[in-house]
Amino acid sequence: MRRSRKIIKCCIFVVLFWCLMWVFDYIRVSGEKVPIFCIEIDKNHYIGVGYSFETYEHPVTEKVEFAAYIVGIMVDNNFTD
Repeated sequence: MRRSRKIIKCCIFVVLFWCLMWVFDYIRVSGEKVPIFCIEIDKNHYIGVGYSFETYEHPVTEKVEFAAYIVGIMVDNNFTD
């Protein structure tokens, strides 16, 4: 019984840590900064553990726009049409 509780606590810790990493990187990207826990694949694409971000500079306003993905599914973007 003790071993299963330790495994459950470890899993909860890992999930919470992952959520904190994603939230921290999301806040940085939405603030037009480079994410901390991601690897830069090219100038506009960052990949983390189970999530990624695409950033683009708007041609007119020159503001950074981004899309956030979790496990390949887009969960948020601020692209203008």
